[in-house]
Amino acid sequence: MKIVLEICGMLREKFPFDMHAFDLPEHSTVNDLIRRIDGHVGSQLPGSVWNREKKFFRGPITLSIDGVVITDYSIELKENQHIKCNRFLIGG
Repeated sequence: MKIVLEICGMLREKFPFDMHAFDLPEHSTVNDLIRRIDGHVGSQLPGSVWNREKKFFRGPITLSIDGVVITDYSIELKENQHIKCNRFLIGG
């Protein structure tokens, strides 16, 4: 299934793409998407954004679907879901 990841705000300077469609197996979760991000661009991202040891975002970075921040990375994704990735800034 296709999942679209859109990089928003100041994070666009750090990623090699603004938007990318990932092909994931049916019943994939947000955790599966994170693993795919690591395999696809993790080595290209600066350490201020990506923790290479933990293979996960570093800092106040949020993923959201339809404006709702994802807090449970075990949720199952749906075909053609659009996920936004942004740096969370307090007061701005």
